[in-house]
Amino acid sequence: MDASPTHRARFWTLLLALAACLVTGAPSARAAELPASVGGAVYVDPAGDDDAPGTAERPLRTVSAGLERARPGERVLLRTGVYPDWAEGAPRGTARAPITVAPAPGARPVITHGFKLNGAAYVRVAGLTFDGATNPAGFGTSIWRSHHVEFARNTIRGYGRPGGSNVQGILINDGASDIRLIGNDISDLGAVDRHDHGIYCASGRRVVIANNVIRDMRQGYGVHLFGDCDGVTIVHNTIFNSMASGVTIGGNDERGTADRVLVAGNIVAGHRNEATGDQGWAVTTYQPGRGVVVRDNLLWDNARGTDADEQVSCAGCRVSRNVAADPRFLDVGRRDFRLRAGSPALMRAGNLEVDEDFSGRRRPRGAADLGALQRTTARAARARVGRD
Repeated sequence: MDASPTHRARFWTLLLALAACLVTGAPSARAAELPASVGGAVYVDPAGDDDAPGTAERPLRTVSAGLERARPGERVLLRTGVYPDWAEGAPRGTARAPITVAPAPGARPVITHGFKLNGAAYVRVAGLTFDGATNPAGFGTSIWRSHHVEFARNTIRGYGRPGGSNVQGILINDGASDIRLIGNDISDLGAVDRHDHGIYCASGRRVVIANNVIRDMRQGYGVHLFGDCDGVTIVHNTIFNSMASGVTIGGNDERGTADRVLVAGNIVAGHRNEATGDQGWAVTTYQPGRGVVVRDNLLWDNARGTDADEQVSCAGCRVSRNVAADPRFLDVGRRDFRLRAGSPALMRAGNLEVDEDFSGRRRPRGAADLGALQRTTARAARARVGRD
């Protein structure tokens, strides 16, 4: 029997999508954005009680209890205060009713130990602050054995005091899949003689890393893929001043390689260490996988050379249209990575996964700026100077 018109249309849609991936070198699948959580709320407060029902009047005390209590469509809302306990859970939402973990309206919660999703599904973690500066045992955040997870607009900083363990701003491991890391501010991680990472993918599938500001990794790397981490899209990030390199894609015979990786539309600058072979690069690989594309990035002030080709070490990769030039950040000393007028990063990116920038400003279609933040307007710049 002949295929129906609907089936034929689906076939041609899939065929065209596959052809587009082959032409662009992009990963063959993308992690889809989660819808809003519109169910009830589970409240958490440092002064609460984990035996309480989790209502606004009788909140829970720990983040772990909130993760355990949440049901599909619900929000876990954290009230203002410091959460010093290790937070781990396996909340399981659905495609139509994800679970969201976020601050309560107007609240400023701070998690100081670590946060781990292990076996979770359809979960959004948004707008939280993870600060390990006062907790030497803190690890950072991680996603294990989970799928359809979104980390968005979080601040992750300060982990890695002497005496603690290696830290990762966000770790993806144990086959986690369909992960979106969007618009996070990851900074000041690492201690002496350690290898730490802003974002580290050790084992995963279909990962989008976009719009993040990743800076000042004192003893490590900005973004590191090591092993079987396939279908990763690294776009529109600003990666600045890590001890090692900006983006590193590695593998070995035991852990496998990272295949189908796209690195595009990023600004990678200020990686100055040439101590070993994998340091000082904007983008570098060791035992890279198949289908790695590095294109349309702005590279500046990295130790391994001055032109764009010298700052990329990527054997077997498709490398094209990268530019070596000063991005003209608004105020690099204050880590304000908005772009000045005349920046060579302006209007150089096409449509790369995200419609808004790190600050929530709409990106123009087809002519977006490179990096996580777009050009500042003269009015915004004057307002910033007035506040400072």
